[in-house]
Order: sequence, then structure tokens, then C-alpha cells
Amino acid sequence: MKPLKKVVAVIWAAGIAAGGVLAASPAQAADSRIDIGHTIVDGRYVKGSGSMTNNGDYTNVCIVIMGKRNGSGYSDKTKACRSNRGSLTWSAPDLYTGSLDGKACYEFYTRISAYKNGTRVANKNSNHVRVGTCE
Repeated sequence: MKPLKKVVAVIWAAGIAAGGVLAASPAQAADSRIDIGHTIVDGRYVKGSGSMTNNGDYTNVCIVIMGKRNGSGYSDKTKACRSNRGSLTWSAPDLYTGSLDGKACYEFYTRISAYKNGTRVANKNSNHVRVGTCE
């Protein structure tokens, strides 16, 4: 495969609140919270991070880089989950894009989701970035 000829990072501002955070859906627990950072393209990697304060309201919190190719549906590409209490900031594993088809358009964003006994109780999405040949 050829390396990417053109890397394009596009960040949509629509709907992004101060600090690059979208509103949670559904509402978060009163004593605990999750926040999402920005998704960025750094060379041949897509990176995303988030944070949580968990006072026992969540049994698991996951940060996932979601991606799609040429308008297909999104799927999870890399994931990192935490189940501890307290405050923590961490990242999803970096997603290497150097082996992707340079003639295709890929779109990525980072999602943080909080779960209580397997049921998602809070969710936030970051900005979107594009990699490859995108119009």
C-alpha cells in the first residue's frame, strides 16, 4: 500500500460547546462526570482522550476512537476502559493511519461512554477529523 499522499484534518465547530465538548446524552449521574477532549491527527496517527470523575456511579468508562471509510457506518477502532473510582485522564490507543488506502477518505472521532452494570448512562463525542483523500 502507498503511504497517504494527502492528510486533511477538518474540525467541525458546529455543536461543539466551550472546551470542545458536546452535551452528554443521556444525563450524567450527579456526583460523577465524564469529559471528552479533541480528536487530532498527529502525523500518521489519530489520537483522542477523555477524563472522568467517578464517585461510584459508574462501573466502567471507555474511550473509543470511532472511524469510517468513504461514508460507511462508524465502528470502534481502538478502545481503553477504566473501572476505578476517582479522577483520571487517559487516552484511547493511538490509531495508526499510515497503512490506510491514500485514495479513500476516512473520518474519525473520539467517544467516551460511562456504564453502570453494563448499561450506558452517559456519553460524549468529540470533534471529527478526516484522513486521506477527502473532498
